Amino acid sequence: MSRSLTFSFDIGYASIGWAVIASASHDDADPSVCGCGAVVFPKDDCQAFKRREYRRLRRNIRSRRVRIERIGRLLVQAQIITQEMKETPGHPAPFYLASEALKGHRNLAPIELWHVLRWYAHNRGYDNNVSWSGGFSEDGGNKEDTERVQHAKDLMDKHGTATMAETICRELKLEEGKADAPMNVSTPAYKNLNTAFPRLTVEKEVRRILELSAPLIPGLTSEIMELIAQHHPLTTKQRGVLIHYGIKLARRYRGSLLFGQLIPRFDNRIISRCPVSWAQVYEAELKKGNSEQNARERAEKLSKVPTANCPEFYEYRMARILCNIRADGEPLSAEIRRELMNQARQEGKLTKASLEKAISSRLGETETNVANYFTLHPDSEEALYLDPAVEVLKRSGIGETLSPSVCRLAANRLRRGKSVTPNYLLNLLKSRGESVEALEKKIEKERHQQANRKKAKKTDPDYAATPLKPRYATGRAPYARPVLKKVVEETLDGEDPTRPARGEAHPDGELKAHDGCLYCLLDTDSSVNQHQKERRLDTMTNNHLVRHRMLILDRLLKDLIQDFAGGQKDRISRICVEVGKELTAFSGMDSKKIQTELNLRQKSHTEAVNRLKRDLPGKALSANLIRKCRIAMDMNWTCPFTGATYGTHELENLELEHIVPHSFRQSNALSSLVLTWPGVNRMKGQRTGYDFVEQEQENPVPDKPNLHICSLNNYRELVEKLDDKKGHEDDRKRKKKRKALLMVRGLSHKHQLQNHDAMKEIGMTEGMMTQSSHLMKLACKSIGNVLPDARIDLIPGAVTAEVRKSWDVLGVFKELCPEAADPVSGKILKENLRSLTHLHHALDACVLGLIPDIIPAHHNGLLRRVLAMRRIPEKLIPQVRPVANQRHYVLNDDGRMILRDLSISLKENIREKLMEQRVVKHIPADMGGALLKETMQRVLSVQGNGEDAMVSLSKKKDGKKEKIR
Repeated sequence: MSRSLTFSFDIGYASIGWAVIASASHDDADPSVCGCGAVVFPKDDCQAFKRREYRRLRRNIRSRRVRIERIGRLLVQAQIITQEMKETPGHPAPFYLASEALKGHRNLAPIELWHVLRWYAHNRGYDNNVSWSGGFSEDGGNKEDTERVQHAKDLMDKHGTATMAETICRELKLEEGKADAPMNVSTPAYKNLNTAFPRLTVEKEVRRILELSAPLIPGLTSEIMELIAQHHPLTTKQRGVLIHYGIKLARRYRGSLLFGQLIPRFDNRIISRCPVSWAQVYEAELKKGNSEQNARERAEKLSKVPTANCPEFYEYRMARILCNIRADGEPLSAEIRRELMNQARQEGKLTKASLEKAISSRLGETETNVANYFTLHPDSEEALYLDPAVEVLKRSGIGETLSPSVCRLAANRLRRGKSVTPNYLLNLLKSRGESVEALEKKIEKERHQQANRKKAKKTDPDYAATPLKPRYATGRAPYARPVLKKVVEETLDGEDPTRPARGEAHPDGELKAHDGCLYCLLDTDSSVNQHQKERRLDTMTNNHLVRHRMLILDRLLKDLIQDFAGGQKDRISRICVEVGKELTAFSGMDSKKIQTELNLRQKSHTEAVNRLKRDLPGKALSANLIRKCRIAMDMNWTCPFTGATYGTHELENLELEHIVPHSFRQSNALSSLVLTWPGVNRMKGQRTGYDFVEQEQENPVPDKPNLHICSLNNYRELVEKLDDKKGHEDDRKRKKKRKALLMVRGLSHKHQLQNHDAMKEIGMTEGMMTQSSHLMKLACKSIGNVLPDARIDLIPGAVTAEVRKSWDVLGVFKELCPEAADPVSGKILKENLRSLTHLHHALDACVLGLIPDIIPAHHNGLLRRVLAMRRIPEKLIPQVRPVANQRHYVLNDDGRMILRDLSISLKENIREKLMEQRVVKHIPADMGGALLKETMQRVLSVQGNGEDAMVSLSKKKDGKKEKIR
C-alpha cells in the first residue's frame, strides 16, 4: 500500500520553497522526504512601481493642463482676457511679475495676470494632500518632501519674506522695481532651488495679487476671484456659476479652480464584501428562484462594506469594546452597556478614565480589565470616539463658545467632510445674529499662544483660518451596515455577538434565542464559510504580487501531483503552508528598496552580533546569547526590577524572564522578555513585572545583599524612559509592546475569563494556535481548489518556534555550502546561507512538512499546546504520556516536555534530497511586462505617415541635446 503524502510550501516574495513528505510506515519509523526544491523569481519580478510612477507623472501633467485650461476659459468667458491672449506663450519669469505686484511696484495688465496665474498653476505649493489624507501637516509627507518644505521655510526666514514669489526673486538676486532684465525660459532656473513652499502661503499671496489687481482689471469681480483661489471648497451655487461659464467639475472635486483637486477613490479599487451579508443575500436570491449566477451577482452588489467613517462603524467599534470589558471577571450588564453608549453619544467619545469612573459609579469598588486593556493598546482609546465631529469641537474648546444650534450645524458640516474654521464659525454666528464675543476671545488667546511658541514662524497658518481636524477612522468597515447594527443591538442587549446560543451542541453557550450574528464566521461548517471558499481569488485581493504568487503556487501544485503522486490526488492527505508577511509589504518595492528594508529589519540583530564580537572576541555566538544582547540593548542594559545595570560579560549569568508569567501568556517573543538575575527571577514567581515591583519594592534580593527591588516610582520612570521611537517599524512595535507588558498589573487566577480577555488584548491566547492571516487563507483557498479532500494543516507560530530551537537541521548544508559556516563555532549560519543558495527555502519547506508527522494535531492539538508551555499542568500529564512518542519527545520530572532533535537518518535523507538541487527560476511565458530600457527622449517632430514615418528624438550626449532620427 502506498504511503500518504504531505505537500508543504514556504511562500515568500522572492521564492516558493516546496517539499513532498511520505508518512511513516509504522510507529517506530520516521517520515521520509521524497523531494524538495524551490521556485525563485527574477529581481523586480511582477513589480508595478515603475509603471505606477510614470502613471502618476502622466496624471499630474494632465491635471495641470486641465487646471490651466479651466482658469483660462473662466477668464475668457468673463471677458478679462481674449482668446488670443490665452494662447500666447508665457512670460519667462512670471514670479518676477508676481513679486513686483506684491511689492506695489507694478500694476498687472490682464495678460500679465494670466501669465502669473498660469505659473501658480504649475507651482501651487505643498500641502501633503490635506484635502483627502486626513491630516493638515504641511510638512508631514515623505522625507524628500519634508526636506523641500523645510528648505523653503529656511529661505523665507533667511530673506525675511512671506511669499514664494518674493523669496525666489531674493534667492536669484532679482531686484523688484527696476527695469526688466533680459530673461529667457532657462534663466533664472528657480526650479533648481529644491523647495516646496507651504500651500497656505501660496494661497494667501495669490489672493493678495488678485485683490490688488481687481480695481484695475474690468471683470475681475470678487466672485471670479473666489472661484479661482478661495480656500474653502466650492459651494453648490458656485458650481452652478462655473457650469454657466462652461466648466463642469466632478462630484469628487474639492477646492477652487487653482488649488482644488479630485479626491482619489482609494477604497474603491476592490471593495470588500461582508461575508455574512453575502451569504444571506445569495441564499435569499436562490429561494426566489433566481439562477446561481444572478444570485452571485446580486450578493456581490448588495454586500459591499461601507467606509470606516460612518456612524454604524463607530458604534460597532464602541460596542466591541463594551463587550470585552469585564468587572470582577463578568461581562457588563445590558443596562450598564446602554448607559455607557448613551454617554458616548452625548459627549462624542469616552476616555479610559471616564469609562472606569462610569463603571465604578454604577458597580462600586470592583476589579476590571480596563487598565490592562488600554495600557496594552494605547491606540485603542481612539476606538472610544463615537462622533469625531462632536469630539473635535469639544477637544478644541470651540464648542464651548458656540450655541447648541450652531454647534449642531458645525458638526453636521464636519460629518459631510466639509471644512470648518474659526473664521467660518465667526461668520455663521454673525449671520444668525448671535454673540461672537466668546469665540473672538478664544481666537485671540490661541493666536497669542501661537506667537509665543519657540518655533513660531511667519509662515505658520493663522489659527482662525486653520480647519478643525476630526480624527476620522480610515479604511473600510469589516461588515455591511445591517451586520454592524446587529452587532451593536446584540451587545446592548447584554450578549456577545461571537458566541453561540446554549444547546446540545454548545452547552457552554449563552442563554439566548439565536447564535450571535458573528458566530457563523467562527463555525467552519457554517454556510457563510462555505460560500467564502467558493469566491474567486481576484475578488479577495487587489495585490498584484499576491495574485501572481498564488497563480505560480497553483501551477507548482499541479506539477508536484503529477511527478510525485502519479496524478492521483487521493494520495495527498495533508497540505502545510506558510506565507511570509513581507509578501504584501514588498509588493510595491524594487530590489534596491527591498534590500534597504531587509537591512533595516536586520539592523538590531547585526548590531547585537557586532557588539558581542567586539566585547567577547573568540566567543561562539549562540542564538540565545544574541537574543539576550538584543533585549539588553532595548532595555538600555538595565534590569527593570532592580534598576541595576549590567554589561556584555554578564549576559551569560543573566536569565530571560517573562514580564507576564508564561502561564498567562504562552509567548517567547523578544517583546515578552527582559533580563534579570536568577535570584530576582525566582523572587518574582507568577506575578507580572508591575505587581512584583509594587509588592516587593525596596526589599533585598536573596543571595545578593547589595541588590534591592526598586521603588514603584523608579520602575515607572524607567519604563517611561525606554526608547520606542527609533529603529525599524518592527523594532518600534517590539519596544512598545514590551513597555505595555511592563505596565500590566492585576492578573490573577481568580478571574480566568477576565485574564483570557486581557491576554487576547496582549496578543496571545490559545486561539492563536488556530488563527491564520488573510494571506494564509488565500493560499489555502488556492490549494483547496486543486485538492479539496486534502487536509490543510496550519502550523502555529509557537510550534515552529520550538522546532527551530530543537531541530538542528542547518548542518545538512556542511557539504553543500561550507562557506556558510561560522569560523569560530563551525556551525552553519542561516544569514550566510541566504546569500549563497536558494535551497534554504527548500529546507524550510522540509521542516514545515515534517511537523504534522512528528507533532500531530490530533487529540485537539494536545502536543502542540503543551510544547508551548513551560510546564505541563499535572492534570494534563496523564493525557500527554500515551501520545508523546519517546523517539521524538522527552518528558522531564518537572513537567517540562522537550522536543528531541531529528534522527541522523532523517537528516541524511534531507541532505540527499537537497543535493539534487531542484531550484528553478520562473520565466514568464509572456514577456509583455519585461523590464526594458527606459527612454526619456522627447519627440521633436514626425515626418510622413504610417510605417514610412520618420520620428526625430532628442538625446542627451555629454550633457548636450542632439537630434536623432
